[in-house]
Amino acid sequence: MSNVLVSNLKIAGDSFDRTEDDIKDFLNTEMWPDTTILLLESYERAYGLPSTGSTVERRGRVISAIRNTGGLSKQYIEDLANDFAAGAYTVVITEGTGTGGIIIGPPGLGTPLPGVFGNPVDPSERWNFTVTVTGAPFSPQPELEALIIKIKPAWAQEHFVYV
Repeated sequence: MSNVLVSNLKIAGDSFDRTEDDIKDFLNTEMWPDTTILLLESYERAYGLPSTGSTVERRGRVISAIRNTGGLSKQYIEDLANDFAAGAYTVVITEGTGTGGIIIGPPGLGTPLPGVFGNPVDPSERWNFTVTVTGAPFSPQPELEALIIKIKPAWAQEHFVYV
């Protein structure tokens, strides 16, 4: 091989190495909300946040929005389910019996958690709720049910009704 060809291949190889390093740096910076610069506005738009204030303040709002899970209130689960439905149907959650409570916390607060480490679950302490789905094009709605089952407290028992 000629020296010119070898030299050109070396230059191209070095350029590819620099490009790969630049891409890694870009991804490591932009993929995290606490370091992003170019994608900050996209994060804000996705979370419905204002684009005002310093970069540090803006990043803080994004991080706060990401960390905010909304809690485990009945309203939060209902809102999440209706957002998931995107207007195709409506979801209403009705609280049932039990001394637990989705807002208060697990039943037997201050005592060993039921169902954990062999502690039995007292049926009177299970929080029961009904999820009424109105206007769904078909039933059941497995994705909706999976979402609610995934986010509900472990001590809660759901019942789905389609009307």
